[in-house]
Amino acid sequence: MKASARYWIFGTFVVYARSAQLARKVYEEQCAKSLTEPFGVVALDTGDEVIWLNLESPGLARQLFH
Repeated sequence: MKASARYWIFGTFVVYARSAQLARKVYEEQCAKSLTEPFGVVALDTGDEVIWLNLESPGLARQLFH
């Protein structure tokens, strides 16, 4: 049985994943990229879908409130 997902916070970056290891993996991968989106979903080889949100993204407020 898989563990329940929860929020993991890395500074201004929030990741919703079932473990700290998966959250950190997605966080590090997304930080290594030139992010243009304020949030997204990553499908991992394990079958997990991990949701991430960059609170510093200038486009976040525009997407949330329009």
